[in-house]
Amino acid sequence: ASSLYSGDFEATLMAHAHHDTAHEIVEPKKLELSKQFTTAAIVVAAVGFATFAIGLGVNSVAAWKGFIIGLWFTMCLGLAGPFFVATQHLSIAGWSSSIRRIPESFGMFIPVAGVMAIVAMMMVPVELYPWLDQGLAKQDPVLAKKLGFLNPAGFRLTTVLTFVVWTGLYWVMRQLSLKQDETGDYEITNKLKAVSCLFLVSFVLGISFMSWYWLMALEPNWFSTMFSVYCFAGLFQSGLALIYVLMTWLGRRGYMGSFVTVKHWHDLGKMVFGFTTFYAYIGFSQFLLIWYANIPEEDVWYIVRFAGGWGLVSLALPFLKFVVPFLIMLPQNIKKNKSNVMYYLCMWLIFMQLYEVWYIVAPQAHGIHVAGHGGGPAGHAGPLMLDTVLQFTIAFGFVGLFAFVASRTLASANLVPIKDPFLHETLPHVTHEAPLMDNPEIVG
Repeated sequence: ASSLYSGDFEATLMAHAHHDTAHEIVEPKKLELSKQFTTAAIVVAAVGFATFAIGLGVNSVAAWKGFIIGLWFTMCLGLAGPFFVATQHLSIAGWSSSIRRIPESFGMFIPVAGVMAIVAMMMVPVELYPWLDQGLAKQDPVLAKKLGFLNPAGFRLTTVLTFVVWTGLYWVMRQLSLKQDETGDYEITNKLKAVSCLFLVSFVLGISFMSWYWLMALEPNWFSTMFSVYCFAGLFQSGLALIYVLMTWLGRRGYMGSFVTVKHWHDLGKMVFGFTTFYAYIGFSQFLLIWYANIPEEDVWYIVRFAGGWGLVSLALPFLKFVVPFLIMLPQNIKKNKSNVMYYLCMWLIFMQLYEVWYIVAPQAHGIHVAGHGGGPAGHAGPLMLDTVLQFTIAFGFVGLFAFVASRTLASANLVPIKDPFLHETLPHVTHEAPLMDNPEIVG
């Protein structure tokens, strides 16, 4: 393995390849972002945030909901990347070493999301989080018992601390990864394992507290012991789908050289399939337990979302995000992206995650039992068209910002970690599959 850390790129890799391989090793190319893409991302972001600014003067509650929807959706994509990378480091997974720079790039959005969250928590109105008014909240007999947790100081401290820890650990992980490209030091792999362990612990604790404060606390009287896991399931399903889309786009255009093959399609496709099933299991389990127990503080969340027009939104979700994708992904050839079906299906799953975050945030029954703060199923007969357009436009502003940050990060370094000690495991002679750029099923 010492040859991996000396000499030029081709020589070090050929040292790990069989001499009789039929596949010539093609080096990865540097990603150069087009001006059209960068401009489009900036324009989408600008339109979204301009809409938010205008919306504050028209319907501030709907505008802030759009802000929270966009923030949570893109923050989850940003976290999904480093989470995936950390799991691969800890499991010493060789198959994914060639694609890890793709999810690595997502993590650069974490500090950006942190800045946006800090701004939001200082300005968000009490209409969204009624417990921010502690005097009012104390009048609710149920909510009064939660104020040791649901209070402005805890909200702000937890948000700041969580983003600081996430950003710090991601930054160390990223710098070690880039340093390995220069030195090829195997010890860096061990250091990455240690940092990954710390990141995963911070991820589990952080996503739990953030989901409680930012989403669950929109309806502070509501109880659910599975909500943070439910949020994680959607986060990782959409994150894997985005990795699949970008891996396919880059691989079929030759950016990844010989280091992404059809086996990567299949392996990552199986993960998308598996976590689509996991998402459905968690979502159904949460619903079943709440329905069976029929406790008012628990079932209010679903009562609101089955009232009026929200009932159609709720019924559509399991079919559009689980049943249809599950049936499509059952054949092996689909997970290998035959005719690009999986490629477009993953795009659909990413959009459905945005749909679900909107479904979680937009109804927002306050659930606070004092005069003037009733909320509940009578709050809205269903999603209002103007509010929905406003919220999705603002959310797409965050998508444009995420695309800008992640793409520039991806283009700033080697697309493939060229001195990763397990990189040779991704070559065609090991995977026994053709590189994506050579696959006849690919439409350019």
